[in-house]
Amino acid sequence: MLSLHSEMFKTVTYFCLLPALILSTFGHASPVKTDYATVELLAENDAIVAGSTFDVAVHFELVEHWHIYWANPGASGVAPQLDWKLPEGFEAGSIQWPVPERIEMAGLINYGYENEATLIIPMTAPESLKSGTEITLAVDLFFLICKDLCLPGNAGLELTLPVADLAKPGANAALFEAARASQPEPSADWSVTGRVDGETLMLLVEGVNIPADLYFYAESEGVVDPSAEQ
Repeated sequence: MLSLHSEMFKTVTYFCLLPALILSTFGHASPVKTDYATVELLAENDAIVAGSTFDVAVHFELVEHWHIYWANPGASGVAPQLDWKLPEGFEAGSIQWPVPERIEMAGLINYGYENEATLIIPMTAPESLKSGTEITLAVDLFFLICKDLCLPGNAGLELTLPVADLAKPGANAALFEAARASQPEPSADWSVTGRVDGETLMLLVEGVNIPADLYFYAESEGVVDPSAEQ
């Protein structure tokens, strides 16, 4: 049983942002270090191939007990936001999010990550690239990091890669594999149906090997009350 989100509950999200300090770090080469996080723009492969799709990632290393947020931050918070500064012809895809943790803050349940998080973003390169040249990818990152209070931070991240006829796994390939393993997977063994009963969302999960501690994360923010008992 999931309680639907109310308008009154939404106001909590913005109230938690008030005790904050701006950590302005634009213009620094990656990695960028703040008091509570180190962020870096990484590539899975050692080169870019013209016309190919390849993966990059924004990697967070967080000081113990501090956290950042999932796509749906839960009862309070803001998900990381990326503003790409790409060469002509490049296209950035959507963030591939790891499965979040449930993090309690001031009695409210938030969805996010502690210790570290790797957000993979697929990139598409144009056919016009020439081998032997170099390409710089840049992104302006906004993120909110919280413990007893929340601090918004900005980081300007850059990554320069050569253009080649063949790309091989780079030094960070294992990090990307671990990040993919932490992403949600579809279950062919389950079926899920739902209906709304007043202000309650009722979900029926049928199948085999359903865990007793199954928890429903709403991908869209503001649909259900994350602090309500399920």
